[in-house]
Amino acid sequence: MLKTTIPQLSTLVLTALLGSAIPAAANKERSAAAVLDHHVQAFAAGDIEAMLADYTADSVFITPQGILKGPAEIRPLFEAMIEEFSSPGATSTIQERHASGPVAYMIWSAETSQNSYRFATDTIYVVGGRILYQTFAADIVAK
Repeated sequence: MLKTTIPQLSTLVLTALLGSAIPAAANKERSAAAVLDHHVQAFAAGDIEAMLADYTADSVFITPQGILKGPAEIRPLFEAMIEEFSSPGATSTIQERHASGPVAYMIWSAETSQNSYRFATDTIYVVGGRILYQTFAADIVAK
């Protein structure tokens, strides 16, 4: 497995779907599955603000490169991911997606001009309709 930088890691976290932020009142009612779907859609739309709206100041994002706390520390990861995955020819596939109670999990793979994400996984733990904890790991090969 190749060690990656935080920007490369952000590319890995392809945790990403919806394109609009959810009103705060609706956040408390969102299930882990709904949060994951929103997050993936926001990533696909390149909407960093919508992605960050899924986190709180207390959120913890654990990666092989280290721990990120709160939206301010998570933002650079997503900025780098969106940049890499917006490049021409970039593709991604979600192989598995599961949710139970406050936990959602997905396995995905991707190809970008910079990297091959042969196997990647994200797990989120949702409290009050927002991501309190997220883990990410991937087998990434630089091109």
